[in-house]
This record gives sequence, C-alpha cells and structure tokens, in this order.
Amino acid sequence: MNIIQKIERLKRLDQLIRLKATGSPKELSYKMGISRSVLLEDINILKLFGAKIDYCRIRRTYFHEKQGRFIVTFDEEHLNQKEQQKVRAGLRKFSFFHVDGFYHILK
Repeated sequence: MNIIQKIERLKRLDQLIRLKATGSPKELSYKMGISRSVLLEDINILKLFGAKIDYCRIRRTYFHEKQGRFIVTFDEEHLNQKEQQKVRAGLRKFSFFHVDGFYHILK
C-alpha cells in the first residue's frame, strides 16, 4: 500500500467516525476491508494527529469527542521580501551578462 492509499483510508475512516456510522470494531474493519489490528492502528494514527476518538457501546459506533476533520494538504507559502532575504542568507540576487568576452554584473 502506498502513502496515498493510506491517507485515503484514513480519510474514509474519519468520515465514518464523523457520521457515527462505524458499527462495532469488527463491523468497521469488515466495511473497510482491513483487519481489526490495522483498524486500531489507523485509529491510533488519527489520535496522534489530535483526534479525540472514543467508542460508544450503546450506539455501537466510534465518535469524535470534539468535532474535527482529518485533512492532508500542501499549502504554498508566499514569502515577503524580508523573509526571502533570510532564506537566501542575506545574499543579493545579481544578474550577469556577457559582452566582448567579459562578464558584467547588474545589481
């Protein structure tokens, strides 16, 4: 299983938990097509990400104690000029051009 498939499985598990539609651990592992031990590992992974997950024996479902959602994303970061200078360790950007066998620097 690759990382994308694992993330998709965690997202599906999170959705079922949010919908309070998991059933028992045995039923949920069957729904997801995984073993009970893998299911418990996945629940622990969601908990490591901060999800407060519990199980209700009366309703026979997992649920979030606090509402939330498992989201994996990549945010593009835009740096202002001062932050850009820090990344370049204070170096200035120069442009070079070649004329008559010599390199010239434009600041």
